[in-house]
Amino acid sequence: MVTINRADMVSFTATAVLLGISVMIFMESQQFNYQVNTGLVCAIFCLLPFLLRHMKLITLPSPLVLMIEASIFLHAYGVLFLQYDSIVVWDTLTHTVSSVTVAFCVLFTLMMVSVYDYRVSITPFWMAFFVFIVMMTMGVYWEVFELVVDELTGTTMQYSPWDTVRDLACEALGGLLVSIYAYFYLQKHNGEELVRSLELHPRLQRFIKRGSRRERRKGLSQRCDRSRGTSAGSPPFLGGGRRPVCSPDHPWHVARSSCGRWSQHPRCSDAT
Repeated sequence: MVTINRADMVSFTATAVLLGISVMIFMESQQFNYQVNTGLVCAIFCLLPFLLRHMKLITLPSPLVLMIEASIFLHAYGVLFLQYDSIVVWDTLTHTVSSVTVAFCVLFTLMMVSVYDYRVSITPFWMAFFVFIVMMTMGVYWEVFELVVDELTGTTMQYSPWDTVRDLACEALGGLLVSIYAYFYLQKHNGEELVRSLELHPRLQRFIKRGSRRERRKGLSQRCDRSRGTSAGSPPFLGGGRRPVCSPDHPWHVARSSCGRWSQHPRCSDAT
């Protein structure tokens, strides 16, 4: 049975409001224009945190859910009521809030990788640095996406070069704020406890660990070769003892298997 918490109620409320406004605008215009389509898409995305928890993929913290709903609602409200055109600071406000939200998502993703992948150990400084760099990279790609959409559909997502620079500045500000928060938070708290509270689905955990298992098998294979007195690229029976009748140049010699052992022809078995 799925339980409904306060974050879910916020998601349902935002979805209902956006759907109602979109229907009203559709009844006035009698067509699915850019405003209506944006309102409907944003209303569906407002349900994303609830769907992720209902499917038991991940349970997002309530503050992050509120930030996600606020980011989506501000953008949809600005498009539905043309706030982007009538209020000068509306675009700056939505970009800043959205940047902080996305930066927190990047932070949680890096923390999950750091916890579930044994090869990765990120210090607070580098965690903050990577959050900022990833945010700036995503901001550049987003501006390119807006340019492509404007060229293909004739929309005006980018009003001027100044609008692009201002958007990048907002994204840099959002990334910087979250980076500073991440640095001081990880200095005093253990990120593993927060990651465990997200209840990431076991399949997603295995997906992150997949590279770790591959590297672990490679490490075990190398240690196995060294314990036999050989290198990782040589068959174990070349390390010492009786001289084998088989060598890597022998036609019956076959490649090393994934477990680090060398398979040999029966005629060569007595040499080991």
